Amino acid sequence: MTYITAVIPMYNEEENISPLYKQLTKVLKKMKKPYELLFIDDGSDDKTPKYFKELKKADKHVRVITFKQNKGQSAAMSKGFSSAKGKIIITLDGDLQNDPSDIPRLIKKLETGFDVVCGWRYNRKDSKLVKKIPSKLANYISRKATKAPVHDLGCTLRAYKTECVKDLKLFKGGHRHISTILHKKGCKLAEVKVKHNPRFAGKAKYNSPFRVIECIKGLRKVVKNEH
Repeated sequence: MTYITAVIPMYNEEENISPLYKQLTKVLKKMKKPYELLFIDDGSDDKTPKYFKELKKADKHVRVITFKQNKGQSAAMSKGFSSAKGKIIITLDGDLQNDPSDIPRLIKKLETGFDVVCGWRYNRKDSKLVKKIPSKLANYISRKATKAPVHDLGCTLRAYKTECVKDLKLFKGGHRHISTILHKKGCKLAEVKVKHNPRFAGKAKYNSPFRVIECIKGLRKVVKNEH
């Protein structure tokens, strides 16, 4: 019986696949729990599919779900949730900005009686103008509107009890609001401070210069239960 499923949406991340796989495998093997790595290939048109094919042949822990076209991070996340075999789901980005070494602490916290444990990137390593300021503003607005007890609503690194997200169908952009959606559903949330690294290689694929506006639009859907 699989205990942990790591769900990782990836789009054109050919340079990050190998180092991410190695770090995840090292961390999860040390935990000595049955696990799987579930990569969601979000319509990549670089060498990502080729490298995934090689990983699947080499390691029975690896599963890959492939979208024929790019559907976005929310669709990829929803597919990962519904397809996970583990009792616990870990989500993280595919660019190594989330540090796999934080995973055991999130799971340990989850096992104390929480439904969701969110990572809090308390010392971010990205652009202040492009990401830090918009993120702080979006987090402030979200906390005020929903009372969700989380500082960093945009951090992908989280641990979930699978039953809380198995049937969660996210609207476009809804991945930014998973914590608030689950809070509104009555799930018990906690957070853990996590490391945040500079992107290992390549360029961000899921960014938008209109992040705050998109966040507010998405937040309205959450508040109105349109998710």
